Amino acid sequence: MTDRKQLFNHELNKTKKIFYTLVLSTIILQLICFAFFSVIGKFEADGDELLRNFQSIHSLSSTVAMSGIAIIASIIIRPIVAKPYMKSSITRTFLYPIKRSELFLAKICSCGLMLFFASLFGFLFCLLCQLGIGMMMDVNSIPLNQEIIKSLIDIVSTCLLILSIVGFSQLVGIKQQSEIAIIVTATIGIIVLGNVSAIGLINYSLITGIISIVILGCTALSVRLMGDRIDQMELR
Repeated sequence: MTDRKQLFNHELNKTKKIFYTLVLSTIILQLICFAFFSVIGKFEADGDELLRNFQSIHSLSSTVAMSGIAIIASIIIRPIVAKPYMKSSITRTFLYPIKRSELFLAKICSCGLMLFFASLFGFLFCLLCQLGIGMMMDVNSIPLNQEIIKSLIDIVSTCLLILSIVGFSQLVGIKQQSEIAIIVTATIGIIVLGNVSAIGLINYSLITGIISIVILGCTALSVRLMGDRIDQMELR
């Protein structure tokens, strides 16, 4: 157990460099999207009421930002998680005196932890900024009371969906032995889960949160199975 903990801490230290990149990406994308939707809702004379409501704007901007973050994270994490198990690098990776599945799990779990907390921190910071932007833009229904809990649930749900998309894309990349497959899978994941996010975060926050946990659970099971598969892989 101690060796596993040391291995995880070692991989965690190696992935710290991606934390600030992911935080900055989250903040920039989320604030740009929120400001964009707020301006559209404010200055369209016959604008949709959907774009005049804080929760709706926040949910839409989170969905669009989620798409960008998932692609960026998939690319950034690719050299750490997927590439060591592809043909060009797998020989060197398998020479490490560590059980293959344990090394793989340490890599993907450390990256997943960094991604989750980076996106969570970024979205929480943006929420504070969005409250200020919303008041300046005179957006309706700004959550300054207990309704803020709904926004927090939406943020956690979005972070879990990002984690699922990025994690699953790495698994497909390893299985297909293709870095292109990582980007393609992330894009497909965005298309599929983006609709769930856009509709669910606006109207069904709690249900969307539960669905996000279930999806992450399925991704975690897939990670476990991939670890077993890596243990059985042979060099060719």
